Amino acid sequence: MSRGATIKDVAELAGVSPTTVSHALNGKGRIEPATRERVQDAARKLNYRPSRAARSLRTQRTGTLAFLVPKFEGASPEARYDLLLGRSPRVMRLLAGARRVSGVHGVSDYSARSAKLGGDGWVLVGDAATFLDPVFSTGVFLAMATGERAARAIDRALHSRGRVDAGDFASYQRQANRMYARFRKFVYNFYDPVFFEAFTTPHPPEGMRAAIVTTLAGGVERVSPMMWLWTRLMFAGVAIDRWTRKWRTPARASAS
Repeated sequence: MSRGATIKDVAELAGVSPTTVSHALNGKGRIEPATRERVQDAARKLNYRPSRAARSLRTQRTGTLAFLVPKFEGASPEARYDLLLGRSPRVMRLLAGARRVSGVHGVSDYSARSAKLGGDGWVLVGDAATFLDPVFSTGVFLAMATGERAARAIDRALHSRGRVDAGDFASYQRQANRMYARFRKFVYNFYDPVFFEAFTTPHPPEGMRAAIVTTLAGGVERVSPMMWLWTRLMFAGVAIDRWTRKWRTPARASAS
């Protein structure tokens, strides 16, 4: 498979530096018109396409617009998108003159887990072990926490036998799965309107607020009895609320 042309290829063909190519193609810097034209001509000949990833790293902007939004029953993604844009005058000003170049797509709850986290001579940590939708930004913490535990398991095995077998990771896998599970409950429920309404309650009981904030801040390695109790109470309350709403909906429909 042939690789695409790079900025260095364009620079070599045009007889300039890569920085000059970048400035010429992005309309920046003081570039002579003849030089700019020569760079653009070289880019066309090589069918050069700037790397969006590299540009994002340089400019600290991805050019991607994303929303966390409630559900709009029966509305198409395009209709929801337009409705949400219309709610914000500032966003409308920022997008003035912009042109939509693709369809509108929604992504939520994209999580995955590995059935086995370790074997003879190998171990999975962080996102390789379990990837959680980053709605609560748990990735870095879980990568460090599981990495430390896996490293300790490897160190013990090498010191005792000089090799690492699947059984050496049994304790690590139990610990890692417990941590993932404590976050996973919140991630999976976040997109449920009933849970979200409870989660964003302005004035929850202080014990419940403290337990949830502590959990989402990384307090999943050791859970105190009170944290466990308050968290269970929240999810139990959400489950009851969800059930009563489902029960009331058919009753209202039959009454009408």
